[in-house]
Amino acid sequence: MNYQISDIEFRSANPEIITSEQDSSIYGLGLTPGFVYSLSPKFLIQANLGALAYSRRKTTESGGREYVSNSLTFRINPENINFGVTHLWN
Repeated sequence: MNYQISDIEFRSANPEIITSEQDSSIYGLGLTPGFVYSLSPKFLIQANLGALAYSRRKTTESGGREYVSNSLTFRINPENINFGVTHLWN
């Protein structure tokens, strides 16, 4: 999960004059499908492949114009395979 806020001012050559302003907020959520296999009661191996992600961006410019964009992506890429080992202490 992520959340980001930005406030940008665009200025002309004269630093006293602000030509435009822009406020943005972005949030997103991602899920990674995978599996876990128990090697023993204390050791697990896990693998994740790809990602399902949603993000929403809302931008407000000076003058009141608003832009909203939504994005839903699903990626399966061999470069994004993650492997891990987990040890349970209890």
